[in-house]
Amino acid sequence: MDRYTGIEQFDFQILRFTVELKKKYPQVAADLKEIGQAITDFESWYSWWVNKAATYEAADLLEVAATYYRASLFYLAAADERLAACHEKYLACFYRFHKDTSMESYQVPYDGGYLPVIFLKNENAKGTLLVHGGFDSYLEELTSWFLKLYQADFQYNILIFDGPGQGYVAAQGLYLRADFEYAVSTVLDYFHLSAVDAVGISLGGYLVMRAAAFEKRIKRVIAFDIFYDAMDAVAMSAGWSASKVLQGLLKIQQKDLVNRLIESRAKRDINLNWMLTNGYRVSGTRTPFDFISYFQQFQVKDFLPLINQPCLLLAGQDDFYVPVKRLKTIEKGLKNSKLVESRLFTKESGGSLHCQIDQIELAMRAIKEFLIRE
Repeated sequence: MDRYTGIEQFDFQILRFTVELKKKYPQVAADLKEIGQAITDFESWYSWWVNKAATYEAADLLEVAATYYRASLFYLAAADERLAACHEKYLACFYRFHKDTSMESYQVPYDGGYLPVIFLKNENAKGTLLVHGGFDSYLEELTSWFLKLYQADFQYNILIFDGPGQGYVAAQGLYLRADFEYAVSTVLDYFHLSAVDAVGISLGGYLVMRAAAFEKRIKRVIAFDIFYDAMDAVAMSAGWSASKVLQGLLKIQQKDLVNRLIESRAKRDINLNWMLTNGYRVSGTRTPFDFISYFQQFQVKDFLPLINQPCLLLAGQDDFYVPVKRLKTIEKGLKNSKLVESRLFTKESGGSLHCQIDQIELAMRAIKEFLIRE
């Protein structure tokens, strides 16, 4: 992974937001030569991206502007007044750029609010692919990923949605639920779909497997990437020994101690700080103890035997959110699945990072090959 700032969390997200753009826009490649000197913390991250976004919007480079506005809001807290403004600008630039693309937008009623949906319809479709994210994605970002697949002789409708807590849905007071099958069922009911294949991205690797265990209208399952236990992400940030101590403190309800320890560590650990900031936003919690207690729900072990659909498991050798050893664990747990196909991406193959963000086309190819196989 390229080192721009020398801070792994920042460098990964910079790669995520620019890896495709720099292939098309020399301005983005030039930006990457200066970004490392400009960004040192969450505030400088916001300032750099939002100012660049405004410049590109004024120049009518809307694809770049949209992505940069998306990046600018990444580390903003739920209570930050700038979040709504950045989100509004992100959507405005995104939909202006895609005004000639055959996408339809919907708002699916859900629990007193709504779930936003983008539907890419294919006249020759033989099926529908349901796509959702995980802990920090927006459906517009995922649409940018899947548009290439949609436009490449792919005989599927693609239905992309933000569930509760995802994208900007948390602003409605609708927070991420471990029992994600309810959101999936709501979307399938709305569009009168009796059968779909489904892909979940990042933490969505947990969510899609959870949904498939209980919603059998899902016929094939794609974990892009795998996600076995949310506490793995905590452990890989804080360290495995510290994580075991933390889980012990959670078990005996040491709320004040957990809050003090985590808040202290988060001051010097950008990844943990972000995990808490975004975690509060998607979950509606307000303290480290409450968020991590909530986060413990997101683990697949108990329901893997309920999944009988064919599964594609994608994993990156150098993923720093999900330990690669979990690939074998999930394979063994899927003892009732009709088919378990795994793809491990390495430095040699490319795509070794979380969600193959360094070479996302490799993941898309693997997904397409899995789906077109009879």
